[in-house]
Amino acid sequence: MSVKPFFKKASVQFCIILLCMATLTAGVLYITHAIYSDQQLKDYKMAYYTEQTYRLSSFLGSNIVGDLDEKENMTLFDNLAKSFSIRYEILDHQREEKIHETAFNTSTINNVSYVDAPIISNGKLLGYLRAYYDIKSLEMSPSLRKFQNSLDNQWRIVANVTMLVLIVSSLIIAKIYSKSMKPTVTSALTVLQGKRDIHVPKSGTLEMDYLVDSLNSVLVEFNNMENWRKQMMEDLTHEIRTPLTSVQLMMEAIIDGVYPTSTENLQKIYKEVDRLSRLILNVQDLSEAEGARFGLDITKVNIIPLIKGTYDGFLFVAAQKNIKLYLKLPNKPCVAELDADRFVQVITNLISNALKYTLEGGTVEIGVEINSDEIVFYCEDNGIGISEEDQILVFNRFYRVEKSRTSENGGLGIGLNISHALAQAHGWHIVIESKLAEGSKFSVKIPLNIK
Repeated sequence: MSVKPFFKKASVQFCIILLCMATLTAGVLYITHAIYSDQQLKDYKMAYYTEQTYRLSSFLGSNIVGDLDEKENMTLFDNLAKSFSIRYEILDHQREEKIHETAFNTSTINNVSYVDAPIISNGKLLGYLRAYYDIKSLEMSPSLRKFQNSLDNQWRIVANVTMLVLIVSSLIIAKIYSKSMKPTVTSALTVLQGKRDIHVPKSGTLEMDYLVDSLNSVLVEFNNMENWRKQMMEDLTHEIRTPLTSVQLMMEAIIDGVYPTSTENLQKIYKEVDRLSRLILNVQDLSEAEGARFGLDITKVNIIPLIKGTYDGFLFVAAQKNIKLYLKLPNKPCVAELDADRFVQVITNLISNALKYTLEGGTVEIGVEINSDEIVFYCEDNGIGISEEDQILVFNRFYRVEKSRTSENGGLGIGLNISHALAQAHGWHIVIESKLAEGSKFSVKIPLNIK
């Protein structure tokens, strides 16, 4: 097993991070203990030295002869310094005059401290004994050494217990976190192996939930695209096979002399070739729409001439089907910011769709309504209508309400999908109002955001 992938595991990284935090915590504890122990030892030393000083002053008070400055007492003072190895001064009762002092220089002591203890003899305050001590001296009595050892032992116990608790806690927390993410990781590996029809469960932290939501959205979109791709291939195969077979058979019949090379037969062949050409163009438009690759050339345009020109182009088609095509336009310009060519493509698809699903003798009405904040282009027919279930699906790729009828009319079921994608690219909304056997109304709502 490679070392690098091992350290990329979440559990290992969690554990390393927590152990670093544990080490940092131990360092803080050590510094805190050092400061605490040093202060405790200083306090203990001062208490110890104070007690010793008072014992010496009590000894002097019991053995003093007369006043402190008597010559007989000097020998006592010198013996005291030799016997107890302390540095001290004898001060008068006002602590202003030195009566006696040992031969030493307090400036040579780095951390000099002193303790004053009264010298009392026969109930009379004769003066003070001032003893000097080096607080940070490493020379300590057995009692001081014992106290320092007890502090060190306390630190060792606290440090060992703390490190043990932190290490165990780090391992437990790392395991818990990695375990919570395990279902997500397992599902992600399944997706990586090629299985896309799964739902990755949420687990772990909030950030992991966001990541899982994104992954599930991608999977849903991928599955939808895969389904649409399969459907497209089926539809394309069906749509292309029919005209190709027809052209092939007619050409073989003409070559074999079964059919004459007449204008009528050539027009039939041309019709099938034209159908193939339109199919290819529709697929190209669909590819652009689904890939959001249309480049919109947005300009201020009066849409009335565009609608009128499109209407004129469909009059002949409507007349062939014996359908009455009406046009209702306002008597003033309707200016909007849009791509003129794409707008014509949208309304062309809507009008063409209405004519396909309107029976002979029916009516189709197109027009424009102007509201305070939007312009509405509508296309209304009294054709076969769309059920409520189908209304939410009509903008899907290759969806056709009546496949048999649409196939007869040469439709592939992508016109509305292209119109919907173009409308979304502009920021428009397409609204459907329809009832079965009564007809349908498609409305394109164009916001008035002209600057």
